[in-house]
Amino acid sequence: MIRFFLYLIVFWIVYQIVKRVVRFLTPVSRDSIHTQNIKRNKSDYKNVEDAEFTEIKSEDNKKKDN
Repeated sequence: MIRFFLYLIVFWIVYQIVKRVVRFLTPVSRDSIHTQNIKRNKSDYKNVEDAEFTEIKSEDNKKKDN
């Protein structure tokens, strides 16, 4: 029984090593990466405008500037 579990563990370790070697040796398709980034950056909102921000200064900063 213990032998069986040891064989399972060894088989699992060998499987993980082979899987990583295959992933390392196969080239990554640049097309799939590019399309994934475009899909992720797409926005559902069509009428969005950039906001204009004004800097808020505290009383201490106003005194220093004058």
